[in-house]
Amino acid sequence: MEQCEQYTEETRLGKHGATAQYWMVYIDLVELYLLFSRACRTNDLELYIYCLGRMCSIFSATSRPNYSRWMVRYHLNLLNIDTTHPGIRETLKNGGLSVRQTEKHFSRSPGDLTLEQTINADAASRLTGITAFSQLIGARKQWMVTRFMRSVIVGQLLELAGMKKKEDVTQELKPYRVERDNEDLQKIISGIEATLNPFEHSASSENLHCLTSGKAVSDPVKQDLIQCFQIGGTWCNQF
Repeated sequence: MEQCEQYTEETRLGKHGATAQYWMVYIDLVELYLLFSRACRTNDLELYIYCLGRMCSIFSATSRPNYSRWMVRYHLNLLNIDTTHPGIRETLKNGGLSVRQTEKHFSRSPGDLTLEQTINADAASRLTGITAFSQLIGARKQWMVTRFMRSVIVGQLLELAGMKKKEDVTQELKPYRVERDNEDLQKIISGIEATLNPFEHSASSENLHCLTSGKAVSDPVKQDLIQCFQIGGTWCNQF
């Protein structure tokens, strides 16, 4: 593990070529996304705040003005939450950050995404949604006020009637699933062994090459891609 960490840091510094250095940045970006997804799925507030702080630099470097500006403000609010809203940190840690709709522990979703999948999805339905209800403004306002409660009632009725699909963990224990999972595991192992070091033959190259065309990008583009964390961090701090 120590040798792996050493090799990783050498790659980040460009010792194994610009192309390898760029793909190390890509790996870091994917890891950041996975950490953020994990924070939402497990309701990990501290990890959530950490990921948002790093994302501010990425959005600044990739010309996303709305995200880069308002996420800085959002991140600042979370950092000062104990001062501005005493006690709410425990509420968020106890399940207020995301919503779990199943019994599985690694299955939580952000509140806005859950809203899109439940109440908003029902509201857009041609059979039960507002479009099939009425064109009167007063009726629509009353419908919107009580819609969330009716959505809960409908869900409970479907569950009582046996029409709501329940989780079935026995499917994962069937022989064909066990065999398929073992085959997938072997594919992952084989893939890792076959691609341990795809850049060992291009360590001396200072050019950043496109893997599909083999062409080298210009120096300004190379610097923007390789140093996106540093460039974005500088702009974010200035803002």
